[in-house]
Amino acid sequence: MSVASTIGDLRVAPGHEAATARLSVIVCPVLALTAILLMLTPQTMFNELPRSVVVWGTFGVTLVLAFIGYAAAKEAGLSPWTTPVALNAFYFFIRYGWGTVVTEYWEDYPWEANPLLRMNFHRFGVWENLSGGCHLVLVFGMGWMIGSVLAIPRRTLLPRFTWSFSQARLEMMLMFYSPFAIFLNSYLQFHLPLSIRYLVSIFGMFIYPTTVLVSYWFFSARGSMDRMRLGVFLLVIVSASVPVGLMSGQMAHMMLPLLMAALGYVLARGTFPWKATILAAPLLFFVVLPFSGIYKAAGAHIGKMDDRLEYSVWKYGASSYRALAELSLERTVMRFAGTNMPAVFSWFYPKVYPFEAGKTLELEASMLVPRSMWEDKGYGAFDLNRYTAKVGMVEYEGNTTALFDAVSEYYINFGLAGAFLLAVVHGYYWQAMFRWLTTRVHALLGTVIVLVLLSQNEDLVGLGLLFAVHVKVIPVWLLLFYVFSRRSIRYAIPRH
Repeated sequence: MSVASTIGDLRVAPGHEAATARLSVIVCPVLALTAILLMLTPQTMFNELPRSVVVWGTFGVTLVLAFIGYAAAKEAGLSPWTTPVALNAFYFFIRYGWGTVVTEYWEDYPWEANPLLRMNFHRFGVWENLSGGCHLVLVFGMGWMIGSVLAIPRRTLLPRFTWSFSQARLEMMLMFYSPFAIFLNSYLQFHLPLSIRYLVSIFGMFIYPTTVLVSYWFFSARGSMDRMRLGVFLLVIVSASVPVGLMSGQMAHMMLPLLMAALGYVLARGTFPWKATILAAPLLFFVVLPFSGIYKAAGAHIGKMDDRLEYSVWKYGASSYRALAELSLERTVMRFAGTNMPAVFSWFYPKVYPFEAGKTLELEASMLVPRSMWEDKGYGAFDLNRYTAKVGMVEYEGNTTALFDAVSEYYINFGLAGAFLLAVVHGYYWQAMFRWLTTRVHALLGTVIVLVLLSQNEDLVGLGLLFAVHVKVIPVWLLLFYVFSRRSIRYAIPRH
C-alpha cells in the first residue's frame, strides 16, 4: 500500500491548488468579517445574551469550523485523518464546542457515587463566566481556520532535506534503539537533574514516532511472517512504554502508547480503528480510565510508586461500577472540556489585571537559550504556572501545573484583536510545518512526526511553547531517522 493512498497526495496538484484557492476566497473573508464583528462586540453585551444561545451557538460555529477543516483537506487532496487543518479543527470542536455544552449541563448529571464532581465547573467562576469564554473561543477559532486554509496551497521556502531511504535498515535500527529509548523515557529521565532532563527525554520520546511507524508497517504488511515479526515488536514497545505513566502519575502518559499504535493504523488504513475501539470501550471505561484516575489522585498523598499501586488496586476493588463510570466521565468528558480557562482568564483580564503585552512570549523565548549560556533562567512550565495561579486555578508553589491554552494566552497578552491575529499565525504554522516535513523531507516520516506532535499537544498550548519544543524535538528526531534509515553508499552505487 503506497503512502499517497493513505495520507493523500502531499504535493497538492494544480487542480487541488485551484480548488483550495477557491475555498479560501469564500471562507476567509466570511470568517474574518464575522471575527471583526465579534471583536467589536463588548464582552458585557455578549454576556447579556441568553446562555442557551451562546452555548449552542458556540457548539454550532465550532462544528462548522470542523466541517471547513475537513473540506479544506479533501479539496487539497489530503487525508483529513493526517492533516493538521482537519485534525486541529475537529479537536477544537471537541474541546471548545462540545466542551462548552458539557460545561453548561455538567451539574445536571445525577452524580451519586462522587457527588462533589457536580460542582467541578463552578470552581474558579468557570460556569458563571462561560459566555465570556465563548467570546474568546469564537474569535480564536475563526482566526485559526483562516491561517490553516491559507497555508495549504502555499509553497514552503524551507530547505529540502532528503536522503537515500532504506526501510529494511530503519526497521533493524529501530529494533536495536527501542530498548534504549524506553529506558530513557520510562526510567532515566525521572532521575536526572532538571537542567538536562528535557534534552535526554527527547531521545527517549523517540519511542513514540517509532511506535507509530511500527504500527503502520504492521497494519500494512502483506506477508504473515512480516506481520508476526512486526506484531511482536509493536506489542513489546507499547507494553514497555506504559510504565512512564506510572512514574509520572499522568493518565496521558499511560494512554499515549495505545494512541500511537492507533495512529499507525490510521496511516495504514486511512481511517480510525472504530471496531477495536468499540470492543475495547468497556475495558477502557470500567478499568483503564478509572484506575488511572485513582492512581493519579493517590499521588497527592502517597509518594512511592509501589504504595500508590497497592492503594489504587485496593481503592479500585472497593469502588462500585457506578463510581468507576463516574470517574471515567471525569477523566474523559470533563477533562477534554476546555472552555474553563478562556472563561476564567476573560473575567480577570483586563478587569483585575492589565494585559501582559507579550510577557509570556518573552518567557517562552528564553527557553530557546541553552542553560549552559544562561544558568539563572527560569523553568518554562513552572514560571508560566504563575498566570494560572494569579487567577486561583492552581498554587504557584504547588506540584500541579496548569498551562494556559493558546486561546487564553494570546488574549491575556494582547486582547481580542491580538488573539485573532496570533490565531491566524497559529493555524498557518501547523499546516506550513506539515507541508515542509511531508513534501521537502519525507512523506511518511514527516506525517509520523506531525501526528505525534499533534497528539502531545492535548492542551492546545500557544506558539511560544510549541516553537520552543519543536525547534529542539524535530531536528533530533529527523537526525535519528536519517542515521537509522540512510542507505549505505556501497548499496546505492550499482556494481559493474
